[in-house]
Amino acid sequence: MPRKPLFPSLWGDTMLLSKHMAQYLEYRALHQGSPPGSIAQYDLTLRSFMAYLTAQHAADDLRSFTPEHVLGWSLHERKRERGISARTLSLRLSHLSGLAEYLMAQSFRGKPLLPTNPVKAIPRPKFKKKPSGFLLPDELSAFLAVKVKGPAALVRDVLLDTMLRVSEVANADVGHLIKMGPRVYLETVVKGGNTKRVPISPDVAAALDSYLKSRGSPGPAEPLLLNGHRRRWDRKPLSNMMARIGKRAGITRIRVSAHKLRHTANVVARRGNVDAYMRSVLLNHANTRTVEVYDHLIPDEMYEARLKQRAGLHSYLALALDSEILLPTENEGGGESASPQEPKPN
Repeated sequence: MPRKPLFPSLWGDTMLLSKHMAQYLEYRALHQGSPPGSIAQYDLTLRSFMAYLTAQHAADDLRSFTPEHVLGWSLHERKRERGISARTLSLRLSHLSGLAEYLMAQSFRGKPLLPTNPVKAIPRPKFKKKPSGFLLPDELSAFLAVKVKGPAALVRDVLLDTMLRVSEVANADVGHLIKMGPRVYLETVVKGGNTKRVPISPDVAAALDSYLKSRGSPGPAEPLLLNGHRRRWDRKPLSNMMARIGKRAGITRIRVSAHKLRHTANVVARRGNVDAYMRSVLLNHANTRTVEVYDHLIPDEMYEARLKQRAGLHSYLALALDSEILLPTENEGGGESASPQEPKPN
């Protein structure tokens, strides 16, 4: 049983940590525009931390938010079941740190609810960031050739076509489909809270239309895509389904996931000569330079580049036979510009 709070009762529920956790989630959703998928991840972290405090018989109180409890919780997370990865733990510590900064900005009777950030006293776990994989052409072909029952094939097509994040697809409602003449868009809330309309290819849009008609034309608040239990997908089971399809396709080089399909879709778009800026827009990136993380080269592209380099060498050497070629000036050669000569005296 949790210990009886040792703090003055006149503070009432002002000191309840769980209350401020709920307010923090609301703050992120309404004021910072965090998408539902992000809110769900924050909620998971905060619930886990509260469960740890309860197991330690610590009070549901702001003063239980200490470096000692944060450290104990982090060690427990690494040991729990199979343990979470160092990278995931680092992310969850960031969630707790965000809560701490929020509490430090709130005050009661002229004093901050939390004087310092207890998470900053805990060293972050070290990990090497692994580059996200993508499907090579033969792997993607095998992946798409796998016959799956129910709407799983449609989910696969929507992920590859829209390039959306798995949470954005899972949280899509029927009412988010927008028809503008022959064009169909999927309206979604992306990172940062902005609402964007993502275009859908005609064949995928037609498949979605047929799927919705088979469901009896559900209302706008109904989930766009249903799982096998005719409920809304959660992000992890949806991604795991892509992994199962990948196994059936015989893909062993990497574990297929919904996020790897997002990377693959970017490579496909680049091979289709879609420029970097437009691919960044299609990926719903807040920073257009983020697309560089999604740009992967396939072996054929490197070989093609080598052939182009070789052709460039022959072209470059051919310039030696051209008697019209003039030597570069000092400026053209990349040197410092010559200072203008002083005029000669008359």
